Amino acid sequence: MASEGGVAVGSAAEAQLGVAPAAAGAATATAGDAVAAAPPAPPTRVESSGGSSALSSSSGTEAGAASGGGGDAAANGRADAGDDGGSGSGLEIDVPGGGPGLTRGESTATPGADTPWVTAVENAGGSGRPTSGSISSVGAPSASPTSAAASPSGPAAPAAAAGGGAGGGTRPHSSSVSSTGSASRRSPPPGPEHFLFGSELGEGAYARVLHCRHRRTGKDYAVKVMEKRFIRKEGKVAFVMNEKRILSGSNHPNIVKLLFTFHDAQYLYMVMELCRAGELLRVIRKKAADNRAYSAGMSVELTRFYLAQVVSALSYLHERRIVHRDLKPENILIDDTGHVKITDFGTAKDEGNPDPKLANDFAGTAEYVAPEVLHDKPAGREVDLWALGCILYECLRGKRAFGADSEYLTFQQVLNYPDSHVLDFPVSFPEDAKKLVLSLMTVEPSERLGAGEPGSANDMAALRAHPFWGGSFDALLRAEPPYIPSMPALPEPREGGVDSFEDVEPMVLKHSRRASVREILDAGEMERLKAAMAGGDAGGGGMLSDGTEYWRGELAAEEEPVLWAVIEKRKGLFSKTRELVLTTRPRLVYFDPDTYEKKGEIPWSAGMRVELKGGGSIDITTPGRTYHIRDRSLGGAERWKGAIESQLRRSDR
Repeated sequence: MASEGGVAVGSAAEAQLGVAPAAAGAATATAGDAVAAAPPAPPTRVESSGGSSALSSSSGTEAGAASGGGGDAAANGRADAGDDGGSGSGLEIDVPGGGPGLTRGESTATPGADTPWVTAVENAGGSGRPTSGSISSVGAPSASPTSAAASPSGPAAPAAAAGGGAGGGTRPHSSSVSSTGSASRRSPPPGPEHFLFGSELGEGAYARVLHCRHRRTGKDYAVKVMEKRFIRKEGKVAFVMNEKRILSGSNHPNIVKLLFTFHDAQYLYMVMELCRAGELLRVIRKKAADNRAYSAGMSVELTRFYLAQVVSALSYLHERRIVHRDLKPENILIDDTGHVKITDFGTAKDEGNPDPKLANDFAGTAEYVAPEVLHDKPAGREVDLWALGCILYECLRGKRAFGADSEYLTFQQVLNYPDSHVLDFPVSFPEDAKKLVLSLMTVEPSERLGAGEPGSANDMAALRAHPFWGGSFDALLRAEPPYIPSMPALPEPREGGVDSFEDVEPMVLKHSRRASVREILDAGEMERLKAAMAGGDAGGGGMLSDGTEYWRGELAAEEEPVLWAVIEKRKGLFSKTRELVLTTRPRLVYFDPDTYEKKGEIPWSAGMRVELKGGGSIDITTPGRTYHIRDRSLGGAERWKGAIESQLRRSDR
């Protein structure tokens, strides 16, 4: 979960995230230019006005200029340098196409602010029908200035619906700028300075999600924060833009709304609806604990209510040839009114707009991955239906259909289903629910209920007509929530940007390339073979480290290592895994343990101070900066403090 900045979109094929800060003054783009898709969304149900997205291109950047005209716009930015940089922001992103129903308007650049990926989408309703509304202090409006309140509609729209969006083939919203009442005077595009940031809501493979509050309106949102350099280095640019494009083109009451995107020198930000009740997984676990004596999870009534909304959202996505590919209870959020929202489209696949950078990348979570994925076959919409079957089983049973001590062993369960791995259906498990689970979890993808073409015996209409839903699928979409989870009060957000949170547990950014299915299976087989040769049992499927002291080539002839270890080096909200080496010179040098690349040094000086911070953390303070280090090994922080202070005493002699 992340941070994004102004987007300047090239002729439906080019865009940049993180361009250099724009000079003071207004930046304009010709009205009617093609626009890249708007931002994606985490958790938050907010009151918001309907409106089209505003995409601003900035002029006068330090390393180049953004220009709009004839449907083209481009912005150039500086490349980041060094492990600890943050002043640069060049992150180039190709955008295959603009989001439907979006128009580009003028936008005023805030002095010193990055603008090229600034977009704002105030969505209304939830039925997919366009509504008129206003954009309030979020950037440029579209052509016709009319102002109206958001008006939720549609069978599944919650009572106090907020969000909604231009997309899904709808007409563009009309909008106005409520802060000025005029298309000629507009507030600057949103940026980090317009928000207060609060507590952490969750984290993913390369992002963190925080609670945030708009300073002027007081509205609460969820913001997904991503570090630019890490995204670029790990090849995640296509995933970020893919999520942004899909969410900005989606308009469904059970898909989380993306409201704003922007960036600063270091981070990308995606501001989304805040779903205060948290994840579906939290409800499953609570109900499973309450019903442990009955080997059950949620009630049939509650399961029907939640999963009917999930099916409605999947039907919407699949009609648009979008496959989520990572559907699981953690990616199904519950909003303040008790309705569900599907989130996290970072690994989704748009079959109508395929991106070769995403085509062959393994996506999904082991416990919910379909068998065909493990056989290296293409992941179509059928994988979402398999995952739906797994979630249905988990909701009613209170435990997962698949799950072992490692991904390798979990994959083996999936591959051996239903021959040697058989699902446990207790007597209390409803017969209609069992039949639905089995019809969704057929090994042959084309036979899954909901996978057929419209009009076939197993199309999406057949899924909605299944007896499990109790007679009227549509009535479930209109029903009042039978249960609203407790919503713990969120701490008040605070002043300062995301880097000011010294007391927040940092997210560790590690080399994020996901091992392929084949790598996991091969590694597991290797471990099993080793254990068999040694007369033992295989304990897992992890890759072993070779422990190579690759960094010795960086040491001088008479220089020897004193202490070295893999540590976490924190800057702001995020930590990166580094190997830190203390030498007799003395020096503190750190390396990337994945690439073996030297990343930098902590400047040594007589005034250096080392302070224990608890939890395995130390602060190393130099005249120019404080470095935050964590060694999670037992006594690791104390060892570093002692060794550094010992070298300081030696160098003073």
